Amino acid sequence: IDPCDKILVLCSCGVQAKWRAMCGQGKVTLREDVLSPTDDMLIPFLNLFLPDMHQVGMLGKYMVAYFDDICSEKDVPSVFDI
Repeated sequence: IDPCDKILVLCSCGVQAKWRAMCGQGKVTLREDVLSPTDDMLIPFLNLFLPDMHQVGMLGKYMVAYFDDICSEKDVPSVFDI
């Protein structure tokens, strides 16, 4: 994979809340959903990402990060625990 083909997934407590909602723990609407002109972009991303989890060599395409001064490792959804 070319280094230019990397996707950075920046996680926060909102990402974790959306992941839990996707897993059936109740719908979540965050402040960013209401204020954003593009609405929720995380759910469509996860729907595109999840099939890649089953393809050999695709995991190296994704990098997961978070800002430790405003969130923590617990805010990274379990789908990224690889």
